[in-house]
Amino acid sequence: VDARRPRARARARARDGAGDDDDASALDMDALRARVRALAKREEALETLRIVVLDASVPKQVLPLEFDGANVERTLNAGTALGRDARVGDRFGMLGQAPSNGQILPNGVEVTVTRAMVRPNGGESLIELTASRRFKIVGAPFEDEANGSAPSARVCWIPDTEGAGEQTVAGGVEEPGAVDPAECDAECAALAAELPALVDEWRALVISRKRERQPDQLKLILSQIGDIPGSNRPAELSLWVAALINPIPALGVAYEIRPAILCAPTTGHMVRIASQGIKLSINSLRDGPQI
Repeated sequence: VDARRPRARARARARDGAGDDDDASALDMDALRARVRALAKREEALETLRIVVLDASVPKQVLPLEFDGANVERTLNAGTALGRDARVGDRFGMLGQAPSNGQILPNGVEVTVTRAMVRPNGGESLIELTASRRFKIVGAPFEDEANGSAPSARVCWIPDTEGAGEQTVAGGVEEPGAVDPAECDAECAALAAELPALVDEWRALVISRKRERQPDQLKLILSQIGDIPGSNRPAELSLWVAALINPIPALGVAYEIRPAILCAPTTGHMVRIASQGIKLSINSLRDGPQI
């Protein structure tokens, strides 16, 4: 028997093992490069917005603001301001506050100045903000030295068809997690299908119970938020319902659901919030007195 053969086989196994290690290292490096590319792509998608704190508006809502002549900086909440030079076309990221404790929300909407008027006598001004895209803040807010040290933040845009996903306030760039923002199971799809009929009932009750706070208030609201999306677009439909039952100016007939719907992680969560909100409002309108 050749005593060298076991050693030869051992050397062969060692060479095979080294090959496996090399393959594993190559795979690890490929995965690392892919992750770096994905992170870089997400970084490129971030945008810096000047932040103001006032109202938890949802897309398409219109917020008219009046400022007296003494408030030249047009200050809002939490030390934020529109600034004395705000003009049509200027963009801001607007955050609301939680109704329960006043905590500033991590998610909000982009708002654009769509009207800016200054009265000649006294200097009072009217600024109209129109809400559009949803966003969530990534990382910590900061004072932007390039923009007069204005409160600012890097934001990640939330797709129209999805929930907000996982929060990324404390960390850096968002990484894929366990939450699927587009998740909407069969139960939620059924709830979404019910919403158009619930909207019809809600509108009829608001009118029959005389709950409008100004003439033709519902017509004004609908002219701003547009036609109701179909139930095959459940995220957009949920946001539309929130804009309807929590309008600007307020009707006072529904619990405030906009902060919750802005922070809802999935489409399914958004639908459940909208469904519960409008059903509670309908029950209140049915049982409440006519005004």
